[in-house]
Amino acid sequence: MAKRVLLGKESGSDFVLKISKPGDDIIDDTINDRDLLFNSEIYRAGVIRSNTSFTSLGSGSYKTFESTTDANGNHYIPAYLISENGTQFATAVFDYGYAGTSSGEDYYGRVVAGLPTGGGGGLYEFSLASSGSNRNRLKLQYINIADADDPRPGQNTGYPFIEDRSLSTSDSVTVKVDILGIPCQYGKMVNNTTVFGNSLLTGTASGGGGGGGTATSAPADPTVTFNSRTSTVDNLTVTSTAGTGNTATIQFIATTTVSPVPNIAASGWQTSGSFTQPRGTTRWYWAKQGTFVSDVNAQGGYVSPAYDNTPTAFDLGGPQTNAALNTYFQSSEITVAGLDNSDFALVSVTGAQLSKNQGAYTTNGTTAVNGDDFRIRVLSSSSNGTSTSGTLTIGTVSDTYQVSTGQDTTVDAYDFTNQNSLNLSTLVYSNTETITGISTGVSVSISGNSAEFSINGGSYGTSGTITNNQTLRLRMNTSGSFSTNTSTTVNVGGVTDTWTITTRGQTPVTTPGSITATQITNTTATAQTVDATAAHQFLGSGTLQVSNNNSTYSANGTDFSQNRNTTVTYYARSLGGDGNTSSTINVDKFVPPVVTLGGIGNFVGYPAAGFNYTYSVSVQRGQGNYNTYSSYWGTTTTSISNNSGGWLSSSITNSSAGNFNLTATANSTGSARTATVTYTTNTTFGASHTMTFTVNQLALDGVPDQFTFTDLTDESLSSLAYSSVIITGIATIVTASYSGDTGGFRIGNSGSYTTADKTLANNQAVQVQLSTSASHGTSTNATITIGGVSDTFTATTIAADTTPDSFTFTDQPAAAANTLVYSNIITIAGINTSVTASISGNSAEMQVNSGSYTSSNQTISVGDTIRLRMTSSATAGATVNTTLTVGGTSDTWSVTTTTATLLWSVGLALGSFSTFGFVSQGFSTYIGGGHGTATDTSCDLYNGSTTWGFSDQESSAQNTFFHVSGATSNAGWTTLKIYNGTSNSATLITTKTRSSLTYSNSGGSFASWDMGSDLTGGTGNLFLEFF
Repeated sequence: MAKRVLLGKESGSDFVLKISKPGDDIIDDTINDRDLLFNSEIYRAGVIRSNTSFTSLGSGSYKTFESTTDANGNHYIPAYLISENGTQFATAVFDYGYAGTSSGEDYYGRVVAGLPTGGGGGLYEFSLASSGSNRNRLKLQYINIADADDPRPGQNTGYPFIEDRSLSTSDSVTVKVDILGIPCQYGKMVNNTTVFGNSLLTGTASGGGGGGGTATSAPADPTVTFNSRTSTVDNLTVTSTAGTGNTATIQFIATTTVSPVPNIAASGWQTSGSFTQPRGTTRWYWAKQGTFVSDVNAQGGYVSPAYDNTPTAFDLGGPQTNAALNTYFQSSEITVAGLDNSDFALVSVTGAQLSKNQGAYTTNGTTAVNGDDFRIRVLSSSSNGTSTSGTLTIGTVSDTYQVSTGQDTTVDAYDFTNQNSLNLSTLVYSNTETITGISTGVSVSISGNSAEFSINGGSYGTSGTITNNQTLRLRMNTSGSFSTNTSTTVNVGGVTDTWTITTRGQTPVTTPGSITATQITNTTATAQTVDATAAHQFLGSGTLQVSNNNSTYSANGTDFSQNRNTTVTYYARSLGGDGNTSSTINVDKFVPPVVTLGGIGNFVGYPAAGFNYTYSVSVQRGQGNYNTYSSYWGTTTTSISNNSGGWLSSSITNSSAGNFNLTATANSTGSARTATVTYTTNTTFGASHTMTFTVNQLALDGVPDQFTFTDLTDESLSSLAYSSVIITGIATIVTASYSGDTGGFRIGNSGSYTTADKTLANNQAVQVQLSTSASHGTSTNATITIGGVSDTFTATTIAADTTPDSFTFTDQPAAAANTLVYSNIITIAGINTSVTASISGNSAEMQVNSGSYTSSNQTISVGDTIRLRMTSSATAGATVNTTLTVGGTSDTWSVTTTTATLLWSVGLALGSFSTFGFVSQGFSTYIGGGHGTATDTSCDLYNGSTTWGFSDQESSAQNTFFHVSGATSNAGWTTLKIYNGTSNSATLITTKTRSSLTYSNSGGSFASWDMGSDLTGGTGNLFLEFF
């Protein structure tokens, strides 16, 4: 087993206490801090889980705090800190005094708070509640030292004890409780390791101090005496005798458990020995004198038996049957038994009267004990066949006595009403009768003519039983003959009634007064529909019927089918309600055939200038059957239409005669035209006849002279091209149409260009609009067709130009060695399409439109700018070249390194300044000393006190001058490069050679060189290099 506890002086260390985790040997194993459960050398702190402050709390009340639990969810009492008004170690002190009594003087003691108020400096009981969301709780207590030892002989002695106290806001004490997340030491807990219960600092006094008197003892164990009992409690007397040397008053208390021993400070102690204990419970009784408490009562707990109110079951007898109406009947007498513990039971009666021990009858309740006699009496009903009952209840046991009266079986008289004028062979129902006068069910029967009855709305039958206030109804079929009686007799409990029903007499009929047959359909089909309708003469009777064969009759107004060109005879009669019929009448009906006419011929070669003609169809009617059946057609109407689209007008001039008109205007379409005319004759009964014919009209001249559009070349890309012609040679309005590429046309000199067909007359202009191609040297076409004559307009775009105008890069003859040199900027012109730019030689690069420098080919458009850069040779006086090719044009740029040495370079900030009485533009002041080179004293820029300037007079077109003071000859530097920027990577403006400049030396001490142009006319920066 591993050695886990080390207590004492560790080798090379102080005295320690260390406890290792299970499985780790604290002596033999290599131990580090994380292997230890406890190490006295390591500082540990508890985490504060919560802090709560309060200024008031009732006596005996608890203040609750956040719960603390272990890893298994078990609650524990934590370590905690309490402060009062910010003082963490509030103390209490003892004070005392004395007061005179009749027997002398008594000393008394009290706790005085360490704080300046009576509310502070007390004790605090910290414990766990058994349940709830906040389990930690605290209440305020103090030490009662009123019974502390008085050392004087003969004085009362006792021990201090703890009592609850309160805290109010008037005490001006703020109590703050900090709860730590670690358990309190074991000695502060109680034995229950699950919830730790309440940690009550109480106990039993068992000794004395001071004095040498006789030892004082607790009172004798109390004795419990039973006095009396009710259904809910036992009345008891508890007595005890005083303990040895104990003169205090004996007090008693009852508890519901035998442990723990009640606290002498607990509430509930009383000086009286009278107690009431609930039935069915056990109580333990204790006695105390002063601070001494006896053992439990000698009986070991008094048991009060549960209340018994359940006697032995009993029987009142009965039931009493066929009892006289409204009469009292007595039950059997019973004797109460089975109640334990001399208990009594409550007695009550319902629906009757009771008699106890042969006494008077009453409805009032009473009590019963074993041996009491009881009986009840019940009043019978005042109605036949009715039961009444009474119930006797003793405690929890009951029994019922029932009394029933006899029955009445003679029904009151009833009557079913006879019925007359009924239809033959019809099921007829009687009136409904309610049967009364009986108190029980009686039998029902019926006889004669298969009649049946229904009881209380139930099914019909021939036998049954009926009770009081139920209903009875009969049903029976009438005779199959007119004016005939049918009877049946019903018997209800011996009382009978006969019900008779009589059929009506036969009804008369009369012959119809008229009949009409009307054709109601008018189609071209063979079969048509004819309606036959008859009518009564005045005061006629019977149901009218019609027939088309005098055999099968149908309802009046029936529609019959009849073929065209046939005659059918229709009949009518009257039908009586009893199936008897009258004499018939008839009428003949002819349905004509479908109307026909002869054909109308076609109209050919009608004048091109227009026409207006009216025609008659009398010939055509004579050629068909129209005239043959003219009396049968009914009303004749005619209609006419055509499909000309509007150039031909057709109309009916006389609808009944059928005359029609044809009218047309001049035909200027350029070609003959034909329309189909539809002519229809409609009749009321002969359906209709439709025929068609054509009308042909000659045409005016609609073919124009040949026309030609002027084609266009070298047109701009994606633009609009136009051409127009005048149309001649037509004598009518003609249609012009467009086809081809994107574009349109219009008639005349105004309006929108569209591709929709348009009409025009002789000598009108046609203008064409055509979109040109987006590609060079490409044609688009538009074709206009008028009266069969066409021409195509073609527009061709300009050819591509890929050769730009020539361009030149300025060679640089005096570049510094091994330096990145930049060319001048050129602008591309003379092309109308994109071309490729390429660069070759000396690893040079190009820049297009301020973009990035690159050696890759670039796409160039007109107006683009190009600049070159390359690195000069590392050898003095050597030349490097690069060639730029754009489209078909090239130029070679040469950069030659100078043989001269760069003497000095300087950056200038341009601006205005005043000197010698006039304003200059350029370098802002004269600079004296600190420039040039100290090694080349032959140069006029030597490092001495030279003062120089680079400026011009501030006026337009003034040349820039370079001034040097102290120069005596035109010798020294030879070349000057000027850049537009702050370094030589900027754009090179110009390169000046000393020999090419105009030199002057006023007075032999101030040299000036004229730069030949205005280089300082603006603002910004210049960068100068002298060689």
